[in-house]
Order: sequence, then structure tokens, then C-alpha cells
Amino acid sequence: MTVAGFRQFRDVWAEVAELRQFHTVWSIDFEFRQIDGERPEVHCMSALNLLTGQRLDLNASQLRYGHCPFDVENSLFIAYGARAEMTCFAALGWPIPKYILDLNIEYIHLLNDGLHHPRKLLNALDYFGLPHIDAEDKKEMQALAIRGDLTPSEMREMQEYCASDTKATGLLFPPLAYHFDFISALVRGRFTGCVGLMEHIGIPVDMELLARLRER
Repeated sequence: MTVAGFRQFRDVWAEVAELRQFHTVWSIDFEFRQIDGERPEVHCMSALNLLTGQRLDLNASQLRYGHCPFDVENSLFIAYGARAEMTCFAALGWPIPKYILDLNIEYIHLLNDGLHHPRKLLNALDYFGLPHIDAEDKKEMQALAIRGDLTPSEMREMQEYCASDTKATGLLFPPLAYHFDFISALVRGRFTGCVGLMEHIGIPVDMELLARLRER
């Protein structure tokens, strides 16, 4: 994230009283593999403190079950599609944060005019004229995450890709923040934590029988 990007975030932080209550604001992203009906197998996590520039990158061997590296009670977590991040928190045995902003929800809310709009992170960045990685590079890394069994060099690539998403999310927040009510956005964001827990607990299903039922 550029110096200008951090400056824009701090401008918003200074203007929004509800945002100033947080002394730690993390832009966060996980990369993982998830087989249908199973919990995510987390490859890596990247987090960027939008107030200080501190970057935290952890691979699968460094992500310890039950040892959350964040102050979840007092920090704000910003993600694009936060439900996925919350399923990773649950899979790692980490407590679900109290304060979550999901920029995917807020982008959908902004474009809620009854028409179909592409809703991926790159689409939101394009909407505001913000830089981002090439779409084909993103597809390649997503395919790698789904494949799993990463080599050390692939893990390094995956971590850099993961970090690029946290930077992009940090860049997206300032222009998007002027289009939503902060308190309402926190309520919507907190629900993603509930959904993450629901997906983690799941509904016991006989997948083999379900497949037969669908076929017939």
C-alpha cells in the first residue's frame, strides 16, 4: 500500500468518530483450500495494520490452533468477503472478532439498484479507479490455493498474493467509506462472524446420499 493510501485512510479515520475508537485496524485476508462440505484447510494469512503499516504474514506452519495473534476484542477487522475469513478464524480455533467491516457487502449495498453488477474485489477496485493485480494472475493463484500441497516457493508466492489483497482492501476502504453509515456497516459485518460460525458447525449431511437424491 502506498504512502498516499495510508494517508487517505488516516484522513477517513480522523473524520469518522466511530472509527477513531479503534487504535488497531487490520486489513486481513486468508488463502485456503476447502473441499465441499468440509472446513477450510488454511494455507496462509496476511494482515496489514492500516494505522501503522505493520504487516503480519503467517504460513500454515506458523498459524497455531487456538493462538490468535490479534486483540479481537478491541481491533477492527476489514476484509472483502469477510465470511471466508471468519470460517478460517473458526477453523483455527480463534475467537470471532467483535468488530468487522465487510467491504464486499458495502460495495453491493452501494450498487443496489436492481441490476446485475460484478461484485468481486477487482470489480470494486475498477469502480473507484484503483490499481490491482492482473485478473489472470489472480485466477492462477486461486487455482493454486484450490490444488493445495504447495511447495516452499509456491507458498511464498501465495503469501505475496495474499498480501496484495490486504493492500487492495486497504486502498478500497477510504473511497467506499464515504458511501456507507459506519455503525450500520459494523452490524452487517458482525453477521459475517455469525455466518462463519454457522458454516464451521455445519449441518450433518450424508454427502453420498445427498448426491443420489440430487441425481434422481
